[in-house]
Amino acid sequence: MVNFGKHWTNRAGKLRARRSLIKAVFAKVKELYGERLRCRRWVARCNETIAKFAVYNIQAIMRRELMVGQGATAGGQSRT
Repeated sequence: MVNFGKHWTNRAGKLRARRSLIKAVFAKVKELYGERLRCRRWVARCNETIAKFAVYNIQAIMRRELMVGQGATAGGQSRT
C-alpha cells in the first residue's frame, strides 16, 4: 500500500489545509445555529442544513463587505 503523505507531500499538505478550513466552517455553523436538526423527514433535514449554510454564507459575505467598506481588504491590509 502506498503512503499518500510520504510520496505526494504537496498534495497531502493541500488536502490537510483544505480539510482544516472545512472543519472550521462546520464547527462555526454548529456553534451559531446548533448541532441538532429539528426536522424529521430526510428531505426536510436536507433543506434545514442547506438553509443553515446559506444564512452562514450571507453573513460571511456581509461581514467581508463591511470590513472592506471600513477601509480594510479581506486579507486584513488597509487600502491605499
